[in-house]
Formats: sequence, C-alpha cells, structure tokens
Amino acid sequence: MFSANVFGMFAHLVAYGIEVSLHQRPDGVFLADLHTQAKSHLHLSEKDGKVVFDMRYGKQREISADEEPVALAYEAAACYAYECICGRGFGSDAWDQLCEELDITVCYGHLQ
Repeated sequence: MFSANVFGMFAHLVAYGIEVSLHQRPDGVFLADLHTQAKSHLHLSEKDGKVVFDMRYGKQREISADEEPVALAYEAAACYAYECICGRGFGSDAWDQLCEELDITVCYGHLQ
C-alpha cells in the first residue's frame, strides 16, 4: 500500500488540517487524494520505490520513497504551490499555511 515514510507525511499534512483520503483505482493501485481545493488535483501513489505525485494535464513528479516524511511533505507542497494552483486565485488555506512555513511562495493569479 504505502511506505512508513508516506504515512508519516500523511500525518504531517493532517496535522496542518489538510484532508487526505485513500482510494483504490480499478487496476488495484492505491492512491491518496491530497485535497488541494485548487484547480488541479494532487494524487499520490507509490511505484517501484518512488512516490508519484499526479496532477492535472498529465503533470507528474517523483521522489524516492526513502525520503523522510518532511521531505515528502515539502515536495507535495511544491506541487501544490507551483502546479496545482495553475494561475488561479483559489486554493486551500491549510496548504497555504504549510507552504508559508516551508518558505514556498504560492503562485496565485499568475497564468503561465
């Protein structure tokens, strides 16, 4: 399903008030919806020792599942800030707070 480091990241996100829900795709792969409340979704799965973040428009980022939970949360926050907002003016207050504490600037209103 998910590695201990990913579950640690989930705990970190939930502590910030970010909703995490677990689902299973028809092909049997488990995924977590990280509920961005932004234009793009942010889904997480694990494959071949990698944590895979999937977003709208086929955007995807990968990071080693061996990374510590805080590093995984940082990568998720970067995906939220730079990919999920997609130039729109709305998102999640909880994600915004996490990004601020991680010194990540959320790119609101800047269509690229």
